Amino acid sequence: MRYRFLIDSHATEIEKVLGAWAMFRDEDVLARPHRTDPRGRSLLEHMVHPSVSEDLWFASMLGIAVTDRPLPEVEDRLAFIRL
Repeated sequence: MRYRFLIDSHATEIEKVLGAWAMFRDEDVLARPHRTDPRGRSLLEHMVHPSVSEDLWFASMLGIAVTDRPLPEVEDRLAFIRL
């Protein structure tokens, strides 16, 4: 496959992100870095945003369907890790 390096590179990025998500506790996912700053994303928002945007990027830029659904049915930490 000509662009296999893209898939391999993306796979290592996914592993790094999942490793970081795994270090948090479930009760931490809604916390914001600073509670008075509405611009700072919560961990859950950090899980949703890359899942959706990367799926869209691969589909629109490369014509690759990475997954049938970029978000888990239940949006919690373990569901994102398993997805």
